Amino acid sequence: MSPVVFALPGAEALATDIAGRLGAMRGELDTRTFPDQERYFRLLSPVKGRDILFVAYLDDPDPKMLSVLMLAEGFRQHGARSVTLVAPYLPYMRQDAEFNPGEIVTARVFAKLVSTAFDGLVTIDPHLHRFNHLGELYEIPTLCLSSATVLARWIEDHAKAPFLIGPDQESEQWVSQIADLIQAPYQTLTKTRRGDRDVDISLPDLAGLQDHTIVLIDDIISSGATIRKTLSLLTGAHLDLDILCCATHGLASEDVIQSLRDLGVRSIATTLTVPGAVSDIPIGELIASELPAFLAKT
Repeated sequence: MSPVVFALPGAEALATDIAGRLGAMRGELDTRTFPDQERYFRLLSPVKGRDILFVAYLDDPDPKMLSVLMLAEGFRQHGARSVTLVAPYLPYMRQDAEFNPGEIVTARVFAKLVSTAFDGLVTIDPHLHRFNHLGELYEIPTLCLSSATVLARWIEDHAKAPFLIGPDQESEQWVSQIADLIQAPYQTLTKTRRGDRDVDISLPDLAGLQDHTIVLIDDIISSGATIRKTLSLLTGAHLDLDILCCATHGLASEDVIQSLRDLGVRSIATTLTVPGAVSDIPIGELIASELPAFLAKT
C-alpha cells in the first residue's frame, strides 16, 4: 500500500508534487490558531495502518517544531504504521560541538527530538561538518539526498563555459560533484571566519576566468557574508566577469539577495528546500525518485 503524504502548512505544493510522482494519497489536514496562539489539528484523511510521509519546510524551525512534533504523535494516536519526516532543509546542524564551556550541542538535542518522534528522516545536503554522516547523530534511518544533479542542470541552462568556485574548503564536496557532472573546471577558496558576518577569503589566480561564466556554489546562502566577500574580491580585480550564484538552501532575505545582485551577480538560484527569495529549482522529482527504496528498508 502506498504511503499517505501530509504537509506542514506552507509545504503543500511540495507534498502534492511528491504524492503525484509516487502515485500516493495526498493527506488532508485542518489546522488553525486559537486566540492564545495554541494550535488546533485535525486529520481529515485516514491514517490507520498506513505509512505516513510528513513533508515540512524547517526554515525558522523554532515556531514550527512544536507543530511538527504534535502532528507526528497525532499520526500515531490515530494508528499510523510509521511516520517519516521529509525535511529538505535540516536545521540545527551548526552547533555540532561544544566550542566554549557550557554550550549546548543543539545538533544532538535536535537529532534526539526527531529520532524520538519519527521512524525515518529524508533530507537534502545536510551541513555535515564534524560528522561523517547523519547516523552519528540520528537514531533512526536517514536518507541524505544530494542536490548536485538539479544544480548541475540549472548551471547548464544558465552558464556558458562555466568555471565553478566554492567559497571555502567545506564546499568542495558539493562543487566537485557538480563539476564532475557537467565536466567543468572548479576551484575552492580558503576561508577564515572571525564571526557570523566576518570572513576572510583568499582569491584564486584569475588568469583566463574572463572567458568563462563564474558560478559561485555553496550549500547555504543565509547572511550572504561569504558570497559577498568572494564577489568583492572578484569584482575588485576589474575584470569583466559574468557571475552566477547557486546553492542548495536559500535562507537569505530579499535585502541580502539584492546586495549580491548589486555586487554584480547576473542570476541567483537555490533549490526549493525552503521557500525563499530565489528558491526556484524544483526538488520533487529528486525526493520521489529515492523514497520507495528507502521506505522499503524502514
